[in-house]
Amino acid sequence: MRDEHTVGPARSGCRSARSLHSGALALATAGALLLAGCSSSSGDSSNSSSSGSEAATSTGTAAGSKSLTPNAALIASIKPAPKLVQLRGASNATIVYGSSLVAPPDAFLAPDGKTAVGWEIDLINAIGRKMGSTMQARNLQFPTLITSLTAGRIKLIISEMSDSKERQKQLNFVDYYTASLSFLVAKGNPKHITTPAGLCGKNVAVLPGSSQLYWAQGANSGLCGSHPMKLVQFSAGPTQALNSVRTGRVDVYLSENDLSGYTAEHTSGLQNVTLAHSPLSGVTGIGVPKSDRNLLNAVQQALQQLLDDGTYTKIISAWQAQSGAITKATVNGATS
Repeated sequence: MRDEHTVGPARSGCRSARSLHSGALALATAGALLLAGCSSSSGDSSNSSSSGSEAATSTGTAAGSKSLTPNAALIASIKPAPKLVQLRGASNATIVYGSSLVAPPDAFLAPDGKTAVGWEIDLINAIGRKMGSTMQARNLQFPTLITSLTAGRIKLIISEMSDSKERQKQLNFVDYYTASLSFLVAKGNPKHITTPAGLCGKNVAVLPGSSQLYWAQGANSGLCGSHPMKLVQFSAGPTQALNSVRTGRVDVYLSENDLSGYTAEHTSGLQNVTLAHSPLSGVTGIGVPKSDRNLLNAVQQALQQLLDDGTYTKIISAWQAQSGAITKATVNGATS
């Protein structure tokens, strides 16, 4: 579902099918969240021409950004696994991976404007350490990621991309996270919204093209019936939507578990509402070229080793993203 950055009906986006990339947040140097919106793009990433930055982005510690690299020592301590080094092959000694760096706490740019940070960045760097590979981030617009992979400009994708049967026709996935619907409300939850049914009759903020929007439209036809949600779409991205929640213009913003938890933690006036039973969920995967089965197997085995030794849990917990943790590194686990 981390395709809040995206999507198509039937949850083929936002961690279901993630095809439209919405904008997100950026951390200020002082550590406070600046809500900087990015425009959404329509269309599936597999059909879009490359328009993102092709410049490689550094990974590691940005000057004055120690709080943005909570796993630096942990990642540095990881030793390469000889079997994985052999399996990934000499051609993958250096791996350029693509990510749309606009979504804290998953993947975004540090205040220096060039260093990739976030728990997805930490995770892919940890996988790289296990494989003995040097990892380089390339900041790309979300709709260009699949075409960049299939054209050979990048070797992996990690960018909140939903594993889906449709996408599996073009690339393979190593699934690393489960995302689900959650709500961001004003502090204190004045409208007492705690369930999907509680959204009915409320003013609800969504991003155009997001899976949350498609879900809400479906809920208006079924769940809400004669008391539909009033859906307010914010094309400029989350900034305006979240400010509208805080000022009371809208009652709730539809988001996803890891993003909303982090946002509420770092933004005054907001509260995260986690659902006991989410009506919207899906798995997110690392994209791997169909042509490189050895790399696919190496990534899957590296991730499983990180799961088994507890490194995975430490990485995502440092970013308050453990709500979507997995226990098994599955290849192409999506069922729809």
